[in-house]
Amino acid sequence: MIELSSTGPDSWQSAYAGDTFKTLWTMRALLPSDSILDFVTAFGDDGFSRRQQAFFNERGIGTAHSPVIPGLRPGLYATTLDGYERSFDYWRSQSAARQLAVDRNALRQSLSGRDLIYFSGITTAVMPNEHLETLFDELSAARQRGTRIAFDPNYRSRLWSNQKFAMEVIGEALSLSDIVLPTFDDERSLYGDENPIATLDRVSMSGPSEIVVKCGSDPAFYRLDGFRAGSVCLNSLGRFAKWISASIMPPPSLVAAR
Repeated sequence: MIELSSTGPDSWQSAYAGDTFKTLWTMRALLPSDSILDFVTAFGDDGFSRRQQAFFNERGIGTAHSPVIPGLRPGLYATTLDGYERSFDYWRSQSAARQLAVDRNALRQSLSGRDLIYFSGITTAVMPNEHLETLFDELSAARQRGTRIAFDPNYRSRLWSNQKFAMEVIGEALSLSDIVLPTFDDERSLYGDENPIATLDRVSMSGPSEIVVKCGSDPAFYRLDGFRAGSVCLNSLGRFAKWISASIMPPPSLVAAR
């Protein structure tokens, strides 16, 4: 997405943002320069989309076989600051990224031969319902070929039509994943988990080998291969990305879907 942030009453500056992009951006800085990283999405055919593609290319991030959709544009959001409180406004309806699974063959090629694929609940929430089956089919096929799947549920209630549907889709994503990275506050909001251990217990029933429950500024709780291993400080994006990076060293080929 394009992020607009206020620099004054009538002035704005732009940057690129989004949950999967920020994770991939951090991993680009953490991993060796010869690691292959791609951001799988869909692009529009306007000038802003072309600048996005150029930005990725110049910084060592590929876009694999991401399709270009005529007439669509990048997603956009704006942040404003009122005292110490930040507020957000989103424009997603014409976002090309919602169409990342519109072309099954392109998606299959983009996900082929990867060591790790990372995606999030926002990836699934903004996607048309009819494309979810394509995404999950191709993730499952990639996993069967030996790719590890990492998933951050990143539940945002405003992006879903209702909680039941969110739980169905996120549940399907959990069943396909080897690494799951939920945030406790989100899980409590959606599932009513009483504490991070309850989140670990519930998510572990889907079968992932690694679970990290992030707890804001508090230490995260993690479980490896079914054993509760304790807690670790993962209260920043950099530390969170290091966890994923450590799971795929030595240098991998990695893709983030958005």
